[in-house]
Amino acid sequence: MAVRERLLKRYGNSKVFMYMLKIYKWGVSCFWGVKKEMAFHEKVTFSLTNRLVKSGRKNVIRMKKVRCRHSVFTVSGRGNQISIGTGSKIDNVEFEVRGDNNFICIGKNVVLRNSIIAVADSGSYLSIGDDTVIGRGAKVVALESAKIQIGSGCLFSTNVSIMNSDSHSIVDLQDNRRKNVAMDVNIGNHVWMGENVTVLKGSKIQDNVIVGNRSMLMKGHYKCNSIYAGSPAKFIRGGVNWCLERIEEKDV
Repeated sequence: MAVRERLLKRYGNSKVFMYMLKIYKWGVSCFWGVKKEMAFHEKVTFSLTNRLVKSGRKNVIRMKKVRCRHSVFTVSGRGNQISIGTGSKIDNVEFEVRGDNNFICIGKNVVLRNSIIAVADSGSYLSIGDDTVIGRGAKVVALESAKIQIGSGCLFSTNVSIMNSDSHSIVDLQDNRRKNVAMDVNIGNHVWMGENVTVLKGSKIQDNVIVGNRSMLMKGHYKCNSIYAGSPAKFIRGGVNWCLERIEEKDV
C-alpha cells in the first residue's frame, strides 16, 4: 500500500489533513523531486501540456519563454539538469535522464519535434547549439560520462541517430578488458545532415559539413566545408558550403 493510502486510512480525509498533505508533497517535489526553474505561468503551462515522471533529488528543469508541448520528461537520480533556451520549440519529445549529475543543454531558438533525447549513467553531457533545427524521428543518446555536442545553426533531416556509446560491452577474452568504451561526439556549426544519417562514437565533424542521406559517420575527423556520403561515409568533395536560400544559376 502506498504511503498516501496508508495516511488516508489512518487519519481520514479531513480538510486539515489534506492541506498538510499538499504542503508535504510540495516540499518533497522541491527537495526530492524535480525543481522547475521557470516563471509561474510557464510552470502552469508546462504541467498542463507535458508529463513529468520523476524520482531522486536535486534535479532541475530550467526554461524561459519556451514553447514546450506534448513532451515527456523522465528524470531519475540525483543532481541532473535539463536546460532549454529562450525561443526554442519543443513538441512531442521524450526526454530521459537516468543516473547522477547528467546534463542536457538546449540553446536558444532550437526546433525539436517527435524525437528522443537521453542521457544516462553519471556525468554524461548532451548539448544542442542555438538556432539548430532537428527533424522528426531523431534519437540522440549520451552515455558513460561522455559528451555529445551539436553546434549552432545546424539543419538535420528526419530520423537522424547520434550515439556516443555502443550501450553494451565487448570484452576481449584474452585479457578480460572492455574494447568498446564510449567516446565523445563533436558536431560543429552549420552542419547539414540528410535523412537517416547515423553518427557513431568518436566522430568529430567540423563546421559547414554536408552529410548525404543514409550515411554512417564513424570514429574519425570530417573536415570543414566538405561533402561526405556513404556507409561508412567517404569524402566526396571539398571547398563547398550550404545555405537555406535557393541560388539561381546565372548566365555568364
